[in-house]
Amino acid sequence: MLEVQRRLRELLGLPKDFDAFGGLALQWLARRSQRVTLAWETGGPRHFLVHPHHQAVIEPEGTTMALRYTWPHGGGRILARGSSESLKARLTQVLQSGGPYGGPESEQPRAGRRLVITGWEGPTLTDKAWTCCYGAGYEARVRPIEGQHCLILVSPEGSFRLEHFGLHLNLAGLTHFYQGADDAFEPDFRDASRPWHVRIRGVPQRILYTALPGLAGFAQTEVGEVYLCLLGINDFALVLVAPDEEPRCLVRGGVTEVNGWELLPGEALAVLEGPPARFDPNSIAASLDELVQLAPPIREHLIALSRAASRVPGTREVRRLLWAVSLAHEKGRRENFHDSDEAIFEHLVEHHFLDKAPQERARRSALQWLVDHTPLVRQSFSQRRRLWTIHLEWFSKPTRECIEAMAACQARLQGPAEST
Repeated sequence: MLEVQRRLRELLGLPKDFDAFGGLALQWLARRSQRVTLAWETGGPRHFLVHPHHQAVIEPEGTTMALRYTWPHGGGRILARGSSESLKARLTQVLQSGGPYGGPESEQPRAGRRLVITGWEGPTLTDKAWTCCYGAGYEARVRPIEGQHCLILVSPEGSFRLEHFGLHLNLAGLTHFYQGADDAFEPDFRDASRPWHVRIRGVPQRILYTALPGLAGFAQTEVGEVYLCLLGINDFALVLVAPDEEPRCLVRGGVTEVNGWELLPGEALAVLEGPPARFDPNSIAASLDELVQLAPPIREHLIALSRAASRVPGTREVRRLLWAVSLAHEKGRRENFHDSDEAIFEHLVEHHFLDKAPQERARRSALQWLVDHTPLVRQSFSQRRRLWTIHLEWFSKPTRECIEAMAACQARLQGPAEST
């Protein structure tokens, strides 16, 4: 915790003896426990909020009522539906806790058109971020950190993804690609996209975005208050403030080390062993989502590969191989596979990542299909000997070239079934 405090003081320009983390925690407490008194005026069936800083209306929608909030810079979205009194109480709770999260709703693109994120505004007063809203109230934030920037995608529910760092214009230009794994008109991120979360006995609980320099997220859990500190380029610390205890740093590291951290390791579920019971697309996707060491772009790509393979006859070994190498990475292997198909499958069987190796034709067919559909697998020859490379080093730390190559493969993976 001393190193976290020292880094926060450096980042925020505070004196050497200042309790930097304590100051941030107090700021966030003040923001999420604001005293808000709301007054309403009635005009026919509608109820209008009277407030100097917030604009909202409760209006009929079919057989119920809808609470529509309007942002100061224009645009709005429906926050909730229900009775008038419940919606008034809901808005009070949202504003007292520092919300609403995200931004106004955007129009859904016409069929055949892609969602394009434009119209950046900023910087904000809180975290100095440039922002842009898209979809059903999602917000993209390009936030400065240590002479660079990070890209943060915030859902209407407050959960967020923060994985990419770089120059301001580069991140703004790549925002569309990074948000494309989710449906921007769903209310929240899919679990497979791995928004920031902690785990309690193996069950994920999402962290909500915090727009304060030095902090990126907060979660109130049964174990205590959890703070996600943003200390530098891909440098995070997870701090737990348990009741009647001093703040304690649980882990410090990059995205793959910190995201999904188990708060109660002694009570957590057992680590996955062996293959999943079924190899259909949904089972494979759920199993891959349990592997916490995979980088989010890699996880999305592996799930897309397994689903694409499921549409092609005779590719069961592809799905088995994807699971086996992902499990090998989860158990600690970071060295690339670079060997013959026979040697690779022998290793996977020997270390219990596969129950048995298929015949030579099936082995080579599975590897060749992956060579044709992903940059993660490559084929080469050495003295007329066919060798295969599986880039496990990218599974937790994909390079920019790897991410761009995976994006180039995406259209083929989402296309119609191929013939074999």
